[in-house]
Amino acid sequence: MRCLLYLLFFLSLSASSQIDLKIDAITSIDSIPDERKFIITYHIENLGDKEVSFFFNPKGLVPNARASMSRALVYKVFQKDELVDIDNIFDGRKANSFEEQLKAAKTDEERKAIIQARFKELNIDEKTDIEEAKNDVNYYLKQQSKSLMADIFTIKAKEKITFTKVIHWDKTRYFKFGNAEFYLDENTPHYLELTLHLMKEQFKEKLLPEDYEKIMKNPNFISGWIISNKMELNFSE
Repeated sequence: MRCLLYLLFFLSLSASSQIDLKIDAITSIDSIPDERKFIITYHIENLGDKEVSFFFNPKGLVPNARASMSRALVYKVFQKDELVDIDNIFDGRKANSFEEQLKAAKTDEERKAIIQARFKELNIDEKTDIEEAKNDVNYYLKQQSKSLMADIFTIKAKEKITFTKVIHWDKTRYFKFGNAEFYLDENTPHYLELTLHLMKEQFKEKLLPEDYEKIMKNPNFISGWIISNKMELNFSE
């Protein structure tokens, strides 16, 4: 166990010495009375002399509470020094609405219709997937591998890439997540921190053997944990 911890620490140190992740600015706008929009500007910079690649999808942004195996950017919210480890502070309306609709459904037919509408919204063709899987036992593995390989992000030596993410808070202050309860105190400072969870070996079972071999043979394909600076979030009234 101790050896594993040392290895993880070494990988994190190695990756962080090559890649810099920094929040440059966070702007807040009360676009409507019951919603606050946050505009986050951040950058990723390759500090090294060689081009590097890693699994990363810049379109995504997920909370730390459900960041396991995610290729998206991960965020943490702190209330002063305490981690607010919940998953629905931002942009939770649509997901919550879907869950509420399922709970309110009275019959299996109603639940099925709600799920099918959600699949359509997410561009998931359930029938096609089932038919394809019948004819190819490796269909789902091929799809997973294809998705992963599409998320290979490459940044040149000394290159700096700036991104902007927009998230929304519906001004809810009380949250319950599992057995934990949190209240976003309007009089306490809050901070946002970003993390890149750069994984490689962990995706072995989700990649085709030839794709995994390609990744492992690339000396410039990095893994590790990269943590940004913290920047204040405006959760005041």
